[in-house]
Amino acid sequence: MRRILREQMRGFHSPDTRIVVWLGLASVLVNVLLVAAVGISRGGDSFRYVDGAAQLIAGQPLEAPNVSQYLGYVGLIALATMAGTGLTGVVAVQIAMAAFAAMAVYDLGRQLSGRAAGMLAAGVVIVDLDIAQWHAYILTDSLYISLVVIATWFVHRAVALGVKAYVNALLVGVITASIRPNGWIFGPLAAVYWISRSTMSKRARVAVACGVLIGLAGITSVALYLRYNAVVLNPPRGWDNTRALADVWLGWFGYAPRRENPLVMVVSRVFNELGHVRSAFSLRHNAAVIATLVVTYPLAMVGFIRRRTDPLSLLLAAVIAGHLLIVALTFDDRDGRYLLYVFPLIVVFAACGAISLAASVSSNRQSPAPPARL
Repeated sequence: MRRILREQMRGFHSPDTRIVVWLGLASVLVNVLLVAAVGISRGGDSFRYVDGAAQLIAGQPLEAPNVSQYLGYVGLIALATMAGTGLTGVVAVQIAMAAFAAMAVYDLGRQLSGRAAGMLAAGVVIVDLDIAQWHAYILTDSLYISLVVIATWFVHRAVALGVKAYVNALLVGVITASIRPNGWIFGPLAAVYWISRSTMSKRARVAVACGVLIGLAGITSVALYLRYNAVVLNPPRGWDNTRALADVWLGWFGYAPRRENPLVMVVSRVFNELGHVRSAFSLRHNAAVIATLVVTYPLAMVGFIRRRTDPLSLLLAAVIAGHLLIVALTFDDRDGRYLLYVFPLIVVFAACGAISLAASVSSNRQSPAPPARL
């Protein structure tokens, strides 16, 4: 992990180094103050990670439900426990990773639309309390939100820097997947992106990329079919996450019971996730969410449209779409976490859109008026 973070810092050059350092410090300050105010918290799933870490330290089999899907986070808690820092150390790592994510957000915005866009995007992500609140929880969400940004940055950066950078990007991808199984989506995304940026002919790039995606779909289908028969039709502990994916994915091919119209189900899940309004939120919270998204989404669309030919823009869009696809094929959440996994990338687009519109307005004001007709 230290090697990866050191490599990230090497990716910045003066005067960007000074900017990212200040952004990182601002992120740390905001999140330390937040944790000091609310304290370290546990969520509904915290027990499985803490219990799994205890079993790992004791050399016992991991018996907590589904804990094998989150080995990276369990390992982090185990390391913090052995180091004597306990859960405080885990939260400290989450705060540090949030700072590095803010730096990466800045650089992604800078590459798309300049330093102003990068600073705006990073600033919004730093003060977004919807994201910041998760850094105080002993849950996988804080690290995963940060790692989605960092992994995206590494995948893009690898194209220009060669073999070592590709290895670092793969390592970050594996770490991301070890925190949450959602992270495995970076495998096919990175493969397709790197293929699209290769020196092969356009026809070869399309053929290889399609082969990768078709192969992945085939492997996923077979694995789900086997898992569906073993776990869903004869479940040892009732419902699990695999059933939600198997019901939708295999349902398209007639290998699972159709519980409802799959197209309606998919669309409703995505719209519900993008809406981000929840009955569990207070009226003030929901009002803030609506006010934020009403501004963010249109600006993000403008930012994407104006930078749609940039390979980085296409990568960001693919990461966002990939995570929404996971929601579509499984389920949406009750507390808005799944949107937050990609919200920093949406903010990058929104910042680009805002800077682009501001530049257009400024240009129109400065352009000379047409001569009056006689």
